[in-house]
Amino acid sequence: MRHCIALDNVRVVWRLAACLALLPCVPLRGQADFSRRPYVFDRLFSTTTFQLDGTSRTTLDARIRIQSTAAVSRFGQLLYQYASGNQRLDVDFVRVLKAGGDTVVATASAVQDVTGPVAQDAPMYSDLRQKVVTVPALQPGDTLEYHVTWTTHTPFAPGNFWDESDFVRGAVVRDERITYDVPRQAHVQVKTEGGPDLRITETGTRRIYTWQRANLMIDTTGRKGTFLSRGEHHSVSLTTFRSWAEVGEWYRGLERDRETVTPEIRQRAAELVRGRTTLRDSIAALYDFVAQRVRYVSLQFGLGRFQPHPAADVLLNQYGDCKDKHVLLAALLRAIDVPSAPVLISANEPIDPDVPSPAQFDHLITFVPALDSLWLDATPNVAPFQFLLFILRGKQALVIPQDATPRLARAPLAMPYHTYSAFEAAGTLSDAGRLTTAMRMESRGDIEVMMRGVVSQLPEDRWQLFAQGIAKAAELEGTVKSATADDPLATGAPFAFTFQLDRPGAVTWSNQRAELEVPLPEIDLPASDTLATDSLLIGLVEEIRYRASILLPHTVTARLPAAVILSRDYATYRSGAERRGDTLVVERSLRYARRVLPADRSADFASFRNVVSEDEKRTIALTRSGDAPATPADATGGADADELHRRGMAALDANDARSAIRAFRAVTELVPRHQWAWNNLGRAYMMLGKTDSALIAYRKQIEINPYDQYAYNNMGLTLRRMGRQDEAVAAFRKQTEANPLDKYAHANLGRLLVDMHRDSAAADALEHAVSIAPDDTSLQVMLGSAYARLGRGADALTVFRRAVALSPTPEMWNNVAYALAEQRVELDSAEMYARRAIDATEGVLRGLTLDDAGMREMFAVGQLGAYWDTMGWIYYARAEWPKAERYVRAAWLLSNQSEIGEHLGQIQQQLGRPADAIHTYALALNGNVPSKSIRPRLVRLLGGSEREADRRIDLARSELVTMRTVKLGNVLTADVSGEVELLIGAGPRVEAVRIASGPSQLQQLTPAIRRATLSLAFPEPDATVKLLRRGVVSCSSPSGNCALVMMPVMSLRFERVIDRVRN
Repeated sequence: MRHCIALDNVRVVWRLAACLALLPCVPLRGQADFSRRPYVFDRLFSTTTFQLDGTSRTTLDARIRIQSTAAVSRFGQLLYQYASGNQRLDVDFVRVLKAGGDTVVATASAVQDVTGPVAQDAPMYSDLRQKVVTVPALQPGDTLEYHVTWTTHTPFAPGNFWDESDFVRGAVVRDERITYDVPRQAHVQVKTEGGPDLRITETGTRRIYTWQRANLMIDTTGRKGTFLSRGEHHSVSLTTFRSWAEVGEWYRGLERDRETVTPEIRQRAAELVRGRTTLRDSIAALYDFVAQRVRYVSLQFGLGRFQPHPAADVLLNQYGDCKDKHVLLAALLRAIDVPSAPVLISANEPIDPDVPSPAQFDHLITFVPALDSLWLDATPNVAPFQFLLFILRGKQALVIPQDATPRLARAPLAMPYHTYSAFEAAGTLSDAGRLTTAMRMESRGDIEVMMRGVVSQLPEDRWQLFAQGIAKAAELEGTVKSATADDPLATGAPFAFTFQLDRPGAVTWSNQRAELEVPLPEIDLPASDTLATDSLLIGLVEEIRYRASILLPHTVTARLPAAVILSRDYATYRSGAERRGDTLVVERSLRYARRVLPADRSADFASFRNVVSEDEKRTIALTRSGDAPATPADATGGADADELHRRGMAALDANDARSAIRAFRAVTELVPRHQWAWNNLGRAYMMLGKTDSALIAYRKQIEINPYDQYAYNNMGLTLRRMGRQDEAVAAFRKQTEANPLDKYAHANLGRLLVDMHRDSAAADALEHAVSIAPDDTSLQVMLGSAYARLGRGADALTVFRRAVALSPTPEMWNNVAYALAEQRVELDSAEMYARRAIDATEGVLRGLTLDDAGMREMFAVGQLGAYWDTMGWIYYARAEWPKAERYVRAAWLLSNQSEIGEHLGQIQQQLGRPADAIHTYALALNGNVPSKSIRPRLVRLLGGSEREADRRIDLARSELVTMRTVKLGNVLTADVSGEVELLIGAGPRVEAVRIASGPSQLQQLTPAIRRATLSLAFPEPDATVKLLRRGVVSCSSPSGNCALVMMPVMSLRFERVIDRVRN
C-alpha cells in the first residue's frame, strides 16, 4: 500500500529517534519441512495483461496451507480494494479444501462490496471501494485457494501503463510467479533488482515477461531496509514512460485546471494575507490555513485517482489528501500572484532514476520558486512553515512547473531554522528523600511536530496521562501530578510541554550516604548493527540539550562526577555537574555535525553510543551531615530502617513495586534481621511476578521468625502460582499452625484443596475460615459448595442460608441455587432461590420503556439468562426434561454462552434427540471459553469420530452470528451503519426501537426492525417483562440490503474468591 504520508504514520514515542538495524534472514530448519510455519504459500501467481491504450487485467491466484490458528485469523477474511471509477473487481472464487477431503466454496453472500473506510468519512472519495470475503469454515490443516481479477477499463494515463512488484520475503512461498503480458509494439522499460532472472517469450503480437522464485528463507525484519537505503528498489519495475519529463507532463495535464482560482478562493486568499507586510508572511499565512484548517485524509496514492479534486471543492469541503491540499494551496498562492509547482516525492525508499514511473511516488508536496525556493508540505496540520518530515528531506523528487520542463530535483536536507530538543528538570530534594520536579520539554523540528500532533489529538484532561507515559518511556520514576502544553497550532515558535513529577523515596539513606539518579531521560541514540549495509540515521535534530537543577537540603553535600567530552567528526557529546550554593546542576548536550552515517561507520558509532550510555547511568553520591551526636550503629541503622520501611510500604500502597524493592532491600542491608522487611520485600517481588525472588524473601522471613504471622501464607500463594501445589498446601498449613485464627490462610488452603479435588480436606479448612470470619459470604459459598460435592446437602443448605441472610441479592440466590442443582441436593430449596432471583430480576424489567433503560437494565438482561439456565438445570436434576428445555433454550438463545449450550445438549439427549444435541454441542464449542467436557460429548454422539466432530464444529462456526442476525430486506440504498436499542416483549416481538448512533437515514429502518422475527424465547409468557437489547444495523449500496446483528449479552455465574495476601 502506498499512502500520502501523514503524521500518524510515524510512531510518536519519546524514544522516536531510534532506527532499527536490519536483522538477518532466518534459514528454515529443513528445506522440505515447513510444518512449524503458521502458513505456507504453495502457489502465488500474479499476472497482468496490458493493452496499448493503457487498460489492463490483473489476476491473483493463490493456494495457501493453513497451519495455525494465527493463520486462520489472518486469512479468515480477505479484503481487496479497487477504484470503481476506473476498475472492476471480480472475486472469481474462494474455496477451502478441508483436511478430510471436502471442499467448501464461498457463496456470493460471503462477498460484500462496500465503500472504503476513507470514503465513509470523506464522501469526495466515494469511488474507493473494497470487497470483503468471509472465508467459510477455515481451520488449521485446511488449504485455502482464491482467484481474484482486477479489470482497469478506464486507464489512468491513456496510452501508458506501469507497475512494480516485490517478491514475498516474510513467508514461505514454494512457487511465486510475476507475469506481465504486454503488446510487442509498446515501448516497455523493464528492470529487475535482487530477484530471479527474467524469462521473455513472444507469441504473435504479445511479449510476456515472467519471473519465478521460491522463498525458503524468512526475512525477520518484514521490510527491505530503512528509509535511508540507497540502491535497493522493487524486485520488478515496468513502465512505458520514456523520461521523467513525460511523467511530469502527464501529471501536469491532470492537475493544471484543478488550481483554478474561483471568486471564493480569491476572497479567502485576500482575507488570509490582510495585514501581512512581507511576501514570506503572506505565503506562510496561506500555508497555515491549508495545513491547519483542511483536514487530512490518508489515502493510497493513486488509488481511485491520481487527479486531485478542484481547489474550490477542497475549500468548500475542508478535507483532502496530499494532492488536494496542494491544489488548494497552489490556487491560494496563484490568487496573490505567486506561482508554485506540484512535487511528486517518495516517503519510503528513494526513487530509482532509471525507471520513470508514477508508481515510485507516494506523496505530493509544493514547490514555490519565490524567496530562493520554498519547499512546503501542508499534510501535517501542526508543522511549522517550510518544515519537511525527516523521511522526505534530501530525497530526489519530480518538480512539475507550470511553464517549464518537469525535472528531478533534491528536497533540502536541512531545515531553514535551528532544530533541537531540550529537556529541563527543576527539582527539590526533601530531607525525607522525596524529589519533586518540574519537567519542561521544548523542541523544534521533527520531535516538535510529533509532540504537537499527539497533543492536538488529546483532550486536555488526558495530558497528565500522556505525560506519565513519557515519564515511563524515559524511565523517569514517579507520579505525574499535572501537565500543560503550548498551543499545538501556534507553530511560529518552538513547542513546550511541561509536567510535575513527584517521586517519594528518590534517595534512600544508608549510614548517611545515598545515590541520586539524575532525573533526565537518556539521549536516544540508535543501536547500530556492525554488519549493516544501510546508512544509519543517528539524529533527527541538530542539537540535544538536557539540564537538571536540584535544590538539596543544606545538610547534604554531593560528590560531583567528572566531566565528559566525547568528540567525533559527526557529533560532540558533553556532560558536567556543578554545585551552585545548595543547588546541584547537571548538564548534558549532543551536537551533530552529521546526522547520517555510512554503514562502514557503524562500529565507530556503536562505541560512541556506549560511552554516552555509560555516562548517563552515573549517579550522584550524596552525603548527609547532622548536628546530633553520634549514636551506635545499630540504633542509628534501626531508626533509618524504620523510615525506609515506611517508604517501602507507601510505595507498595501506590503499586510502585520497584521503589518498594529498593526501600526494603535497603532496610535488609541496614538491619538484616528486620522483623517485617523480608515479608514485604517478597510482596513487592510478587507484584512484578518474580516468584523465585519472592520465595527467597519469604523463606528468609521465616528463618528470622518461624512464627511470623504472614510469611507462610504469602509463601503458599507464591508456590501455588508456581504450580507447586503440595508445597503450597504445606505452607498454608504451617500458617494456620502459627496463627490458628488466620482466616486468610484457611481460605487460601480451602480454595487450593478445592482446585485439587480434595473436597473433604477443603471443607475442614473452610470451616475454620468461616468460624473466624462468619460474615464473609464468599467463604460461606465456598464451604456450602464443598459440602454439596460431598453429598452433605443439609449442611450445604444451612451454610447457604447463612450466606443468603448476609447478602439477600439475586446473584447470591442464583449462585446458591446453581450449586445445589449441580450436586442434585436440596432441589426444592434450589428452586425457591432460583425463583427469587428470576422474580427480582424480571421485576427490574417489568413495564420497562426505552426512556427508562440504562446499564442497570442491560445488566439485568444478562443476569436473567443465567437465572433461566439455573432454573432449567434444577428441572434437569429432577428429570423434568420438557421444563428444563424450555428454560435452558430461552437462556441459550439469549446469551449463546457455551456452558448453557452444553446444558441444552444434555437435555436434548435425554429427550431422545441426538441430532439436535450434536448441532447444539457444535455451536457451543464455537462460543466463548467452551468447557473441556463438550467435545467428548459430541465425539461420543458421532460414534467416536474426531474428524466428523471437526467438520460439524466448522460448519457451525458462523451460525452463532447468524442466530443473532436479522435480515431486514431491501430497505435503504446507502452504505450506512449504526447502533440501535430494542425493547422486546413476549412473542417475542419488538415493541420499541431507538437509533442510538449513526446517520439520520437509519430512522427509515424502524418499521422493518419492528416487524423482524427474532431468534429469542421466553420460558414463561409474561406480557409485562421486557428485554433490553442492543444491536448493530447496517446497509450497503447498491443492493440496499440491510441487516441487524444483535450484540451478545454476558451471562454471570459464580463470584471468585480472591487470593488473600497478608502484609
